Order: sequence, then structure tokens, then C-alpha cells
Amino acid sequence: NQEISNVYLITSRINHPRVYVNKYGEQVINICPGFMHDGKKPYMSFSEETRNNTNLVIQYIKEIICNNREEHLQWVLKWLAFMCRGEKNKSLIYLKSAEGTGKSSFCEFIASHLIGPKLSIKADPDTIMGWNKNLLGKIFVYFEETNVAESNKDRFMSKLKDYCTGDEIKIEA
Repeated sequence: NQEISNVYLITSRINHPRVYVNKYGEQVINICPGFMHDGKKPYMSFSEETRNNTNLVIQYIKEIICNNREEHLQWVLKWLAFMCRGEKNKSLIYLKSAEGTGKSSFCEFIASHLIGPKLSIKADPDTIMGWNKNLLGKIFVYFEETNVAESNKDRFMSKLKDYCTGDEIKIEA
């Protein structure tokens, strides 16, 4: 009677195969569901309607999110491209303005059309303060509101910084 004693680590890495051996020689199972869209396509290979819609979104980002500042638009587009390549951004985009100005639309577009629902989540600030299992495998996390009690603000900001700049996050179920 032979026992099977393989131990696998579980991870969620967008640019790694389903099963692999990490740099420490450990066997790893990658549970990342992958991107919503497969492969890369040249811009001109898309239909005229898709290209026009893409241009509308870029114009929206420039006018609404970047206040018509070209250098801000270029930064946001590079930030999005970095994420779309499966690389970790070491920064976040913080949007603050009056209600109804389009902040949510920006995030919802990214989540539903660019990254996809399997890799994105609209989270509650409490999520990063404690049980955060729902963040597992997400490369785009956004908050509708970040109303955090004054007594927890420093802890919240510290955790948010750790999530943005750290190489890994500890998942607490």
C-alpha cells in the first residue's frame, strides 16, 4: 500500500502555468482563471465599431478621469496596460469628486469589459481589514466608497499600501 505524499502550494498567478515548480523547488497549483480575452490582436484587426468604441472610452478617460490632461491620460493608459499584461502595479488610482461624475463607470468598465469578472471585484473597505478570501486571484480591486471609521483609518491605509506595494498578500479565510 503506497502512500501519495505530494504537497502542493496553492497560488493565483496570471502569467504562470496551471501546475509548475517555483524557485524554491516546491510544486504549485495555480488556480488563476485567466484573462477574459485570449491573446493579443492588433488594433486594426478589430471592427470599425469596436475601434470607435475604444476611442470613446479613451476620450472619456481623458476628459472625465484625467481632466483633459494628456500626461495624465498617458499614465492611466500605461497603468491599465501593465495590469492587462498581468503585471502588478505598485500604485493605485484614487478618484475623488462629486457624486455622479463618472468614477464608478470607469471602474465598472475595467471590471466588466477589460479585465473581466473573474479577475476583478468591487470590494468593501472591511475586506482588506480582515477576512479577505474574496480577493484571492483578483488583479483589479475597486471600492465604491472608502468610508472607514477614524479609529481604523491608519490601519486601512497601511493595509492598502501593503496590498499595492507588496509582492504577495496573505489570504485570511
